[in-house]
Amino acid sequence: ARAPKITSTESVVDEIKHIGQFRTSAYCDEIVIKGKLDSLPSVKARKENGEKVKSGEIVVIQKAAVHAGVDFDQMTKDDIRLSNDTLFIALPAAEILQVEMDINGKDVFLQKGLWSTDQIHELYVPAREKLIQDALDGGVLTKAYANAKEYIEDFFRPFGYICVINQKQPEQ
Repeated sequence: ARAPKITSTESVVDEIKHIGQFRTSAYCDEIVIKGKLDSLPSVKARKENGEKVKSGEIVVIQKAAVHAGVDFDQMTKDDIRLSNDTLFIALPAAEILQVEMDINGKDVFLQKGLWSTDQIHELYVPAREKLIQDALDGGVLTKAYANAKEYIEDFFRPFGYICVINQKQPEQ
């Protein structure tokens, strides 16, 4: 049986777009989130307004993951060109698709005082930003792009196509 031949690159783009956001790499870590109640911006503001504020301290170990990949929805019909048995593909850049900090994946090691969910969330914001930066520093986007590129090459290889893949340039 002969492998099917591509007659329209537009139909290939339509099929690839159906994949949508394709996660191809993850950076997982356990992060330490710690803080004192009276150092939170919301509590400092209440304190400055004359409210009596109780002290408190918390230390949480949180399981977290940063998922990166390629958003195939960004592809257009101009991103794939066919020449004989070679597909020239402009693949979108890898991006962070999701950051998970599962509330069930945490261990509270120390909690003094009463902490509201909003106050704990205040501590999570900078921790989330640091997690993302650590993932970027760890090469999560480079790995995600390389994995997406390999996936596309592996997908078309059985059909007899050679893929020449370059990163799609952002639109100006």
